Amino acid sequence: MSFLLRLKSWQLFTLIALPLVIQALIEATTTNQVELPQFYQVCFTTCLVLLMGMVFGWLWVIGSALARLLSDAFSLPVYSLKLAITLPCIYILLLQVEDMSELLDVSFTLSLEFIIPAHLISMAGIFYSLYFAARALKSVELQRSVSFNDFRREFFLLWFFPVGIWLIQPRINRLFALSRAN
Repeated sequence: MSFLLRLKSWQLFTLIALPLVIQALIEATTTNQVELPQFYQVCFTTCLVLLMGMVFGWLWVIGSALARLLSDAFSLPVYSLKLAITLPCIYILLLQVEDMSELLDVSFTLSLEFIIPAHLISMAGIFYSLYFAARALKSVELQRSVSFNDFRREFFLLWFFPVGIWLIQPRINRLFALSRAN
């Protein structure tokens, strides 16, 4: 996944936008249908998993690689980032298995008592991973410990990743080009 650090903005945007476009096309062609045909359901789920893998993989690689560039004086705990990304991935995959349980010919349903806390935990994990990656990026750039006010712009750019990719990825490319040169 470290290849994500070397991609240009347009390449990363294309990798992330492609599953979104395919999902939008599936939605547009099947809006009046009560039940999606199996092929569309499998394509939609595959695109969702690819999208999730790209976005969360990008955050994982950014956070992990940037944390390694920090000095020991203000290092960040990468295990917390990995946990924060793993939890929403598991939750989304469980939702997809439930959605496709009919196609898989298994009886699998998630209760509301599970979904509500799992959704909240998943949201917290996503926000923490955005927070971690933004904080790591700004800490590496400034070579010091930073407060939220220092990296709030990066946080929101990562949150709105289709736009943020165009501004964040060139900075990441620059940082890793410098670290490879040293």
